[in-house]
Amino acid sequence: MLAEIRMPTLGAYTKQLRDRHDWTQPQLADKARIGLSTLRKLEQDVQVDFRGHTLDNLANTLCVSDDEREHWWALTGRKMRTLGAPTIAEDVNLLVTQLDPTPAAWIANWRVDLANDAYTRLLPGLVGAESLPQWMFTSPKAKLVLPDWWAEARTLVGLMRHIAVVDGGHGRTMEVIDAVSTVPDFRRLWDSGVVAVAGRPAGLRRIWSPATESTVTVREAIYPTGETGVLVIGFPAGDKKVRQTGRRARSAGSDR
Repeated sequence: MLAEIRMPTLGAYTKQLRDRHDWTQPQLADKARIGLSTLRKLEQDVQVDFRGHTLDNLANTLCVSDDEREHWWALTGRKMRTLGAPTIAEDVNLLVTQLDPTPAAWIANWRVDLANDAYTRLLPGLVGAESLPQWMFTSPKAKLVLPDWWAEARTLVGLMRHIAVVDGGHGRTMEVIDAVSTVPDFRRLWDSGVVAVAGRPAGLRRIWSPATESTVTVREAIYPTGETGVLVIGFPAGDKKVRQTGRRARSAGSDR
């Protein structure tokens, strides 16, 4: 049972963005060139079919990043998800295995479905966990091995929020939210209203190794393998070719 989790709504998100700009309702209505009564109805989540130009004007006025804009349109119900290429599990399994000793894993529906030995050692406890968010928020090992745990957790919650909206408040994402809804750190981040449409970007990632008592830096590349899965590869940091690959993956990858 969800522990009184407040699910995102267009009205609440509009108010959140307006408050961030420190605007009153009349000020926002004037800047967006919409009626004050229309804005009030929207913030109260009154079921009205708002005109396209009204939503366009508000998005252009309130949203300051691509993540905010995409999340805005998802909340309006006008966001269409694009299916990735179909994934053949046998092919992914072969690839992940052959990449060893380079850490690699396939994460689908928030769970590590496949991982090689190097990845299993790199993030202890993640392989076999019910889900990535459950490991992140309930396993002491997560905070131990991730020096940037708070920043990573914040991005993860932002991604969960957006996917919950895109999925219409149903499905696997809601099950995972339910599972971590009572964890104080998760609640604090969720209640902050953070949004991260693309998840954690590919790039350098610091990981603490208890075995060697040192910090390992990998250049993580993230490749979408369909609508609900990603292939994650932790290349050695410093490889110029990998730097280029990581940048290409940044715009499309999501950390589910």
